[in-house]
Amino acid sequence: MFTDLSKKQQGLYIDELGQGWWFFYVSHSAKAKLNNEGLREVKEEVFTPCPEFLQKLIVENRQTQLTGPILKEKDSKIITSSVVQKLKKLSDRHASGRVSVRRLVNFVSYYLNSTDVIDPIFIDYSYAVHMYTTRVARSYANVRDHFRTEQLSKLWQNVEQDIQRYSGKPLPISLFELRHFDQTNPFMGSSFTPTNDAISTLINSLTKRVSASIPSFQHRLLDVIDYHNAFTAYTAWMLLFGTGYRAAWNPLPTFALFLPSLNLMGISDKDDSDFSHSRIVAVPNVLVSQLNEYKRHLGCLRSLLRVLLPNMCSTIDNIVDVQQNVLSFNHSQATQWYKVIRNSRKQQGPFFFLNRQGNSVVATNLSPSELVNYCKNTIQLPANAGRHWLKSHLLEKNICPELINFQMGHWQAGEVPLGHYSALSHVEAINELVPVLDELFAEVGWKSLKSVIS
Repeated sequence: MFTDLSKKQQGLYIDELGQGWWFFYVSHSAKAKLNNEGLREVKEEVFTPCPEFLQKLIVENRQTQLTGPILKEKDSKIITSSVVQKLKKLSDRHASGRVSVRRLVNFVSYYLNSTDVIDPIFIDYSYAVHMYTTRVARSYANVRDHFRTEQLSKLWQNVEQDIQRYSGKPLPISLFELRHFDQTNPFMGSSFTPTNDAISTLINSLTKRVSASIPSFQHRLLDVIDYHNAFTAYTAWMLLFGTGYRAAWNPLPTFALFLPSLNLMGISDKDDSDFSHSRIVAVPNVLVSQLNEYKRHLGCLRSLLRVLLPNMCSTIDNIVDVQQNVLSFNHSQATQWYKVIRNSRKQQGPFFFLNRQGNSVVATNLSPSELVNYCKNTIQLPANAGRHWLKSHLLEKNICPELINFQMGHWQAGEVPLGHYSALSHVEAINELVPVLDELFAEVGWKSLKSVIS
C-alpha cells in the first residue's frame, strides 16, 4: 500500500479522498521505434478502482498503517497454502460445494469465455495478469483508459446480475465502482497502433503516387512499371488494414484464396506444418472491389508486356487464371499446392513490384520492408500497423471477442474456427463483421481505385 504517488509501486494506492486504486504497470517487449510517426502515444501504467468493500477490509486490517506490504508474509506459496486452508474451513461449514483457490482463479476466465461479455484483454491490462496464454493477443490491442474501466464495470455488473438471478436477492456489496483516475483518458497497450489521421495521410500519399504515375497514351515501359508499383502498393496496404494480415512476404499468395462473392479470404500469415494458424477472414466491400480491380489490372498488364516480357507474362497468366487450375485438384494435390504457395518468397504471387535490372525487367514478391519504404518520404508506418489498428478498433466497436479472434487468428487450444469440432458458422461470422469493417474503412477514407490500364 502507498499514499505518495512519487513513491508508487505495484499495489494499492489510497488517494487524498480516501479512495483506493490498484496500480500496475502495462508494458510490452516490443517497442515502437523513435522514427515511427503517426502512432498512438501510450501510457505504461494503469490505475484500476478498488471496490469499496475490499478497500475497507484492507484498511481496517491495516488500522493506521497505510503504507508497506498488505500481507506480512512474503512467500507466495505460504500465502496460497493459508488461503487454501481458510477456504476449506469455509466450505466445510456450507453445503454448497467446495470453494478452492483454483476455482476462484479460473472463475473469471471461464466466465469471460462462456459469456463473451468483454474481451479478456481488459482484465490483462487492469490487473497485470495473463488471461491469454500467449503474448500475441495482448501485443495488438490499444485502448483508451476510460473505455477499459467502462468495460470492467460492464463485466462486474453482469456478475452481480447473474448472482441475483441465481440467489433471488441482490448482492449486498458492489463488486466495482466506475471512476476514472486520469481525466486525460490516455491510450494503453500496443505502441504500434497508428492514429486515424496517420492512416488518412498514408492513403492520400498512396493515392497521389498512383495519380502522379499514370502512363501517357504511349504507355512507355518505365511509365507502366511506375504505375503498376504504385497501384500494387495502394492495394497491398489496403489488404493489410482490411484483413488484419501480419507483416508477411507475398501477402495473398494466390487469388484462389479470395472468394469475393462471400467477402472472405483464406490467410496463412503465420503457420506450421499442420496449418494450425491458417484462417478465414472477412473482407470489407471496398477491399473486395479493389482486389477485383487489381486482378483486372494484372490481366491488362500481361497484355501490355507480352511481347517484351513473355516469360513474366506466362507467370502472370498462372496468377490471374489460378482458379481454373486448382479446381481440378484432389485433396492431396491441393494440400501439396498450398504448402508450396503459402508465404513463399520464391513462388510468384499477385503482389509484386517490377524493377529494372540492366536492360531487363524482373518481378519480385512484395516484402514488408519494401512496402514501408515506398512511403518513407511522406509517412513511415510499421508494416503490421494495419493489424494493430484493426484489433484495437474492433475492440472499440464492442465486437464479440470470439469474432475478433476469428478475424485476427488469436485463439487458444480448443478454439480453432476451422477445427473439425468447431460449431462456428463462418458465413454468419463474416456477415456480422463486414458491416463493421466497412464502417472502419469509411472513417479513414479507403476507396476503391480503378486502374487506368484495365
